[in-house]
Amino acid sequence: MKAWLGAALLVVGAAAFAQSPTNESPSVGRSLPLNSPAISQAAELEHAAREYIAAGNHAAALPLREKAVELIDKTLGDDNILLPVVLLNLADTLDVLGQSAAALPLELRALAIREKILGPDHPGTAQCLNNLALT
Repeated sequence: MKAWLGAALLVVGAAAFAQSPTNESPSVGRSLPLNSPAISQAAELEHAAREYIAAGNHAAALPLREKAVELIDKTLGDDNILLPVVLLNLADTLDVLGQSAAALPLELRALAIREKILGPDHPGTAQCLNNLALT
């Protein structure tokens, strides 16, 4: 199960990168420790958070998503395509809980990372701009 969840994060990142008009990001191309225990744990936390959200319990999902962001940030840093995904998930949860002020810096960080890696005209970058507008 852990391997499957870790692979799911990889697929999301790879799919976003594959849509990149340049496909030249050195940060995505380098070897990432996607099989690390921290990344597997982050994937498990994200999966559990999605289960809570599906049940309508966003408050229970919040600490799980916060921990997932922390793990991915520590393991991969800002120069990877996976961090914006979990940042936006956390921001969405905060927004649903009425904490838009806390969501905004996460969305801005995700936007900066995607612009750096994918460029300003990428659909993933546009998603970040859309999230900012909604917040």
